[in-house]
Amino acid sequence: MPADAPMLQVENLSVTFGHGSYQVRAVRDVTFALGRERLGIVGESGSGKSTAGAKITCRLVAGQDPDRVFDAIEAHFRQHAPAGYQLEIRRQGAGSPAFALPADQPVLALTEGVLGELFGQPPLRVAMGATIPIGGVFRTCSGSSPSRSATR
Repeated sequence: MPADAPMLQVENLSVTFGHGSYQVRAVRDVTFALGRERLGIVGESGSGKSTAGAKITCRLVAGQDPDRVFDAIEAHFRQHAPAGYQLEIRRQGAGSPAFALPADQPVLALTEGVLGELFGQPPLRVAMGATIPIGGVFRTCSGSSPSRSATR
């Protein structure tokens, strides 16, 4: 990192607390950069001055394990957290394993036939993933076993 680069840069940070229809916006669209100088942030107790957060979502590819991906991200952040900073990492949900349907999956041939009839030409097969919970349901209901390679 160059000596004149900010230690931390935040853009358009907004923090809202509450539940349901009761929401309190503590911070709205705050942008700042912290260099190597000293910085003081003042405000009422509980105003959100000590809170900054980020959400990370990952789109996995077939064969990746959500637990291993989470552990790797957590290890990276802990390794690179500046001295004196407190880091809190919370996982929200178990995650969903990604999968790819095998190229010979019968449901693909059926789907391609229907799309071919509808559009008058065969569809182009492309690799796509699904890391949302319905992906696992589709895999189970279609009778597909997990595949480590994407469908082409």
